[in-house]
Amino acid sequence: MERLIASKMIYGGLMQVSQPHLVKNYNTALTQFGFKPVAPASFFIDAMGFSPQIAEILDDPQYLNPHRVNPRFIILTPKQHDLPYIQVSFSSTPELMRSFYRANRMALDILTLKDVIFGEIEDDTYTVSTIEDLLSIRNVVFDLNSANGVLEAAYKLEGLIARFERETTSWDNDELMGEIISLAALTGDIRKNDPVPRTTRFTKNAFWADHFGGVYVLRDEDGHIVVGEPEEPPFPSKNRAVDWYLSLADPKTLHTYLTETDRLEPLNRDWLLNSGVLDSRIEQHIRALMGLSGNGADLGKLSPANVKKWVNAHAADVSNDRILSFLTRSKKTLLAGQKIDLGGIAPDLRFLLQRAKPDHPDAGLINRLIAEFVPFDFVLRFMVNKEAFYRDYETYPNNLRDYVVALIEATYFRDKEVHWQKLFGDNGSQ
Repeated sequence: MERLIASKMIYGGLMQVSQPHLVKNYNTALTQFGFKPVAPASFFIDAMGFSPQIAEILDDPQYLNPHRVNPRFIILTPKQHDLPYIQVSFSSTPELMRSFYRANRMALDILTLKDVIFGEIEDDTYTVSTIEDLLSIRNVVFDLNSANGVLEAAYKLEGLIARFERETTSWDNDELMGEIISLAALTGDIRKNDPVPRTTRFTKNAFWADHFGGVYVLRDEDGHIVVGEPEEPPFPSKNRAVDWYLSLADPKTLHTYLTETDRLEPLNRDWLLNSGVLDSRIEQHIRALMGLSGNGADLGKLSPANVKKWVNAHAADVSNDRILSFLTRSKKTLLAGQKIDLGGIAPDLRFLLQRAKPDHPDAGLINRLIAEFVPFDFVLRFMVNKEAFYRDYETYPNNLRDYVVALIEATYFRDKEVHWQKLFGDNGSQ
């Protein structure tokens, strides 16, 4: 993993914490979670406040995610909104945090000037032992605390002000006025600059969870859908709460379900050709075949002529590779202006030509699911399914690892927004 860390594909884009008051605030939050104040003079954090350095010091990589449910957070500054998420057990956690940041931006600006916010994203589930525990997760609440008491003082002050305005004898109540003045000295004028995050309840719809070996939970009007890798459900169940279990080993049924529920975009010729996704997948698949062949060549420095020479020398193996053959045939068909009948294609190969419907609420999750069927599209896997990317990366020979890192640096890292829009935006959609 050293290569990934050096290229910032792991722990990249984190924020350095070195101001003494922020270090002190972080340590205060740690003590509130039951840890020793071990934060050093300088360390790095992600959007949740998770720090690889703190995890190493505590010898606890789950110190902000102790039960892999109800994750904790430490917010030192609203600038964390734009940071990556290093460790999550649910794919929905980043979006929940972003929604919280967006909905409470002004309050967070005010509150973090004087205090640190910490707490948990709570639901009604405290451990996950059966599938029902996952399926019960729907609404979450941000349970908020402040280390220096500003948030709690603001709540109390709010009540005292309401009492002051309600009672006719308030101006003669020296004790009440004194308490208001004392609290306002800590919080400021909350009528003009409210430090209280007011939006703390959010809905958790579809998500991927790292429980039971990794499962997808999709919701429809008539119930839950759970998707997992094994052919049979990989989880215990208290009852028949699972309306339907779909296996990645049954791509036909899965593809049919995603199509019928309008989650997949119909085959989009303009997107496949104009985004470059088809050419990229062909190129990446050829390099993967070369890397896995064991020749040890520097895959990144090979010229097109060298690649073509290798393909010709291994023509039998290349022609027998069903994925590469399918991609090249599909490209020729599309360039000729002809239509591709998805119904006549093997179900697992259909996912090579489709993406989630860009305007569907589950688009991000479905693109992550599609990435399960395109392990050779290294850039896509890194973008939407990092857990799968890191797992596969460990199995690659060194020359393929070098190629993959260089490719992601040259494409996705060069301009993330443009690359994301190209692959998942609504441009070119039908």
